[in-house]
Amino acid sequence: KTLQERIRAVSRRVFLKRQRFEIEPELGFTTNDALERDWSFGGRASYHFNEEFAIDLGGAYAPINESLDYVRVAGGGDAALSQVKVTKQFGYADAGVTFSPFYGKLALLAEEVVHFDGFLSAGLGATFSNEKGGVHPAFEVGVGTRVFLTHWLTARADLRNYTYPVQSGATTTFPSSLILSFGLGIHLPLDFDYSSEVIGGKS
Repeated sequence: KTLQERIRAVSRRVFLKRQRFEIEPELGFTTNDALERDWSFGGRASYHFNEEFAIDLGGAYAPINESLDYVRVAGGGDAALSQVKVTKQFGYADAGVTFSPFYGKLALLAEEVVHFDGFLSAGLGATFSNEKGGVHPAFEVGVGTRVFLTHWLTARADLRNYTYPVQSGATTTFPSSLILSFGLGIHLPLDFDYSSEVIGGKS
């Protein structure tokens, strides 16, 4: 076949989220701490009002704390490392909204067409750490993407930043925790009906 014959034209979305629940088990880790990497296991649940907007609930527990020990590697040794206060994240929880303004299609070697969307997130929640107070109210913002695998399954990646206040004496600081997570989204019902779709792919 010629290249023109091998490229398939796609005229509409292959996956509809409208009025469906999304349940996602996920694995994540912190990315912005030079001394500690905290691995978390959690989940996220969403309800999609339409193709663009959804409410979103999520949380995770971080039982694995990996010490990166950059101070020791730099020559400070164990004594120098012991003087550094390392923040350990034990988990997080949040509730908010997601907005999906992007929908794309990518042709792989002119054989397969991969469909994906991109979304923005914002919400309120809490982080749990070894810092003073232990539990901290947090504001969350993030970005993410879904790759549509079947009519009910997506591969999903989220990058979310949690900013929270910490009181130290008379000083209040606002550290942040940047968490990258990966998971598989299961959408319920397991199938959808194009009869509810409006021209342009929006409901």
